[in-house]
Amino acid sequence: MTTAPGTVLVLVDHPNLHVVLLPVIAELARRGHRVRPLACDFGRADRLRAAGFEPATDTSAFDAFLETPGPRLFVNAADLIPQHPLGVRCDLLCRAHGVPSLTVQHTTFSLGRDIPFPAHLAFAADRMAVYGDEDARHYAALGIDPQRLVVTGPPEFDHLAAARDGAEATGTGVTIFGQAHTWVGPRSTLGYEPDAWCDELTRLYRALSARFPGAPVRIKPHPAESAHGVAHLYERAVPEELQGIVQVLTDADDNARLILDSALVISFSSSVWLEARFLGRTAAYFSLRSRSGRAAAEIDALGGLWIPGRGLDLTERLVPHLDRLAQRTREPALPDDSVLRRYVGPPDGRAAVRVADLAEQMLADGPPDVDLPELTFDSPLERPRLLRPQVSYAHYVHLQALADEVTAAGVEHPQVLELAPEGSDLVAQMPLAFHTRRDSMLADGQTDAVEPGSYDVVVAPDLWSRGLPAAPGAELTAMIAAARRRVVFSVAVSAIDELHDTAANLLAGGPLDDAPPACRPDLEKLAMTFRALGLRVQKRPVHNGASYCQSLLMENLGLEPESLYALRRSLQASGYPHERHEGGVRLVYVLEK
Repeated sequence: MTTAPGTVLVLVDHPNLHVVLLPVIAELARRGHRVRPLACDFGRADRLRAAGFEPATDTSAFDAFLETPGPRLFVNAADLIPQHPLGVRCDLLCRAHGVPSLTVQHTTFSLGRDIPFPAHLAFAADRMAVYGDEDARHYAALGIDPQRLVVTGPPEFDHLAAARDGAEATGTGVTIFGQAHTWVGPRSTLGYEPDAWCDELTRLYRALSARFPGAPVRIKPHPAESAHGVAHLYERAVPEELQGIVQVLTDADDNARLILDSALVISFSSSVWLEARFLGRTAAYFSLRSRSGRAAAEIDALGGLWIPGRGLDLTERLVPHLDRLAQRTREPALPDDSVLRRYVGPPDGRAAVRVADLAEQMLADGPPDVDLPELTFDSPLERPRLLRPQVSYAHYVHLQALADEVTAAGVEHPQVLELAPEGSDLVAQMPLAFHTRRDSMLADGQTDAVEPGSYDVVVAPDLWSRGLPAAPGAELTAMIAAARRRVVFSVAVSAIDELHDTAANLLAGGPLDDAPPACRPDLEKLAMTFRALGLRVQKRPVHNGASYCQSLLMENLGLEPESLYALRRSLQASGYPHERHEGGVRLVYVLEK
């Protein structure tokens, strides 16, 4: 396909996106298009320059791109996953300016991710270049128009096809592809302390060195780990007796060469795990999620070992499999090609060509007709929210307050458990979260128990609005146990007495001399109770402006987002006395570990 030269802006806002996008950038440039990378946030401008492409580093380049005459295309590789609101926002601005947008998938979704995806997926680019048929099937099952999905294969795998041809049958030693920024530190998903992480790495190094004596144990950090300040922990964890045996590499080392030089690959990333199997190397994957659904059977067909779990017991979980893995390294085998194709598309090294063909088609045709819900942003720096004019102001501000506290937990894409009846639309206020809703209490014994620490945040809008549970103290305790970071709940003023009674009795029989009595403590004593449980407590009232007149304004005036924002803030400042009797005033509690 050939088309008139166009202007292509490529957003690189994450540390590993240059790996995905450089083959596409190079192919479009070879075809004569004006291609400009935009490296911002955590994008690696140095890697783009090293490849011969001078990037823009200021987001003003995006504004200039929107005003460029002639055929234009915006290319993105991060709006199919929940960490990157910037990609979603850019897609929406492109749509408003009549500019088509294309997302290139950068991590496999279908393998081991049988969980709901965030609502913001519906706001992604006009067209989505996905890995293989299984990813397309999964996205379509989430409600994405199949016409928006194009199977291209991953461009970052193109060079693997050439590397696989003529590669040696076996390698030596073990290579670990890390992802510490998911496991350790305050900005990580799991939040482990650096000392505990290093202690576990030391155990892992020793176990691997004992099972593969004399062979090197290499560690390549994930490109995002330097940005999160945790890459140095791999070196810190090397014990004295393994100096020289354990080799900590840089995140610039080529994956294909490292994999082919290895007998065994241990990955914290499903995409690297697939790369290793693509190249015929024995591979094990430390996944945060359990195997389920169709992908469970396919993992075995792909010839890999899946080790799910969220605890810092990596060595304990791996050691029982080491003998079997060692046997596989002596008899390496490629996975079944028909199964592999379902997950990585045609393994012919031409994925970037197919993405470029799709890009040229979009340059020629302009933006496709895509029916998407409108989105509003409270400010350029805040996360997007659904614009739902049919929802009353009172309801909107209440849920907004809860969503703000979920976001304030400090996790980029938090795992959130919402305790609410069917029909709750809190998820629309936090489109960058992994959301699970449960319509029963945690401690009622009627459904499967939730494991302690299973979620970053447990949130309960209008706690106990459907009536007090049989054991309210046990319920609140279960909520606290299920959350790794925060419990967030709101209580209508009319229900506050019941909450006071429950909190006062949580410490019944405890050793604290200043425990509040079981008789409706005041707000300060309620906060003291939670602090006695080892929690930091925040409490604030939310005035919802729940008047008939204000609801009519929201529902019938059809205000533009800017006017809506100004109105919402103005109304929030006025909490009328009668709201107390209408449930219009709520107290929002945040219990933080």
